[in-house]
Amino acid sequence: MATEAPLPKFRWIRRGFLASATALLIGLFASILVNRGLGPAGRGTLAILQLGVTGIALAFGSGMQGTIVYAVGSGRLSPHRLLSWSLSWSALVLGLCYLARSLGSGGSEGLWRIVPILVAMELASSLLMAIHHGRSDFNFVHVMILISPVLMLCGVLLLHLFAVIAPGTILLVQGAVAGTAILLATLRLGKEAPSPRLPPPAGLAGHALLVYLASLSAFAMYRADLALVSHFLRPADVGLYAVATFLAEKPWLLSDAVVQVLFPLAAGGPVDMGRVCRMTFWATLAACGALAACAAWLVPLLYGSAYAPVSWLLLWLLPGTVSLGVAKVLAAALAAKGSPSHGFQAGLASAALNIPLTILLIPRFGTAGAALACSVTYLLAAGFLVVRFLRQEPGTSWPGLLALRVSDWNRTRPRGTA
Repeated sequence: MATEAPLPKFRWIRRGFLASATALLIGLFASILVNRGLGPAGRGTLAILQLGVTGIALAFGSGMQGTIVYAVGSGRLSPHRLLSWSLSWSALVLGLCYLARSLGSGGSEGLWRIVPILVAMELASSLLMAIHHGRSDFNFVHVMILISPVLMLCGVLLLHLFAVIAPGTILLVQGAVAGTAILLATLRLGKEAPSPRLPPPAGLAGHALLVYLASLSAFAMYRADLALVSHFLRPADVGLYAVATFLAEKPWLLSDAVVQVLFPLAAGGPVDMGRVCRMTFWATLAACGALAACAAWLVPLLYGSAYAPVSWLLLWLLPGTVSLGVAKVLAAALAAKGSPSHGFQAGLASAALNIPLTILLIPRFGTAGAALACSVTYLLAAGFLVVRFLRQEPGTSWPGLLALRVSDWNRTRPRGTA
């Protein structure tokens, strides 16, 4: 009888969840200060600027995190080699962004002048953190999960103290936080002896291309709605929708904590994915149910009466949150086994449906239409990935991925045979 693959390092998942939950509470307090200080219209302006920074960084390579985790976790690339490459590439991207800004006329004034610096910093920090994920350096990853929101909160408090809170100053604080992450990640890796220089891995370029395309399609699936809301509606509506999506995505800390541990470990060995999916699904469902139940009084209490419409937007968004929580885990499992194309296909198909559906619904239903379109496409993406996963794991069934068992809550150990 074969040995059952254990749940990957449950203590690391538990620590990751606790770190993410603590970071969520700290970040929530910072977001309260930011949203109350900016108001819905100012929050909408900030959301569009952040969307631009993230989109440009993704286009220049921050979407390669999955390949870096896969390459380092499977021993196919040296972490020190990737460190040098990541810093050099980020510096080159900074120069290219400023060159493009100097050659073009649109978007070169005002707050957009600091975008190139933010793009380079976000790119470098995301790539360096992916290296540490691949090395399974979970202690450092969990520390950084906590440090970033603490620094952000300190910066926001200073802005409030000097009464200079604005979209531009918030972006500067975010840049400082990213710079700190780059410094700490570089110093952490620099203390260790350099890894031996490995030969160029065969087939990694194809994996990298698929992961990159999957990241772009996922970004389109996650954030096209915000761009479309900003096109059709007022900045205040953008601000309300941005806060609603911010809150709706918080239950994903459960699936993200699992993925942080799952990806590098699944790249090197078997994992009991049925148990992982079941626990992720029910924990995410419970978190979303609790959020939906208290949103009507919690949102005005935290953010003020101006943000009261956020509570009913959450009711449209949370079904998609539950669906995509499972989809994140399955996509990571498939990519860790060398099949990132499924994540790309799911993201591409969902984005292809989400964009026209959002365009159709926003003029009639406003931000609620955008939220409904998101939930529909997230559900379809999850269904697609479940089907793909079941085809690769013929011994697993739909109930095996969703129906909770009493044994799932027991401390997990490898079980052999007598």
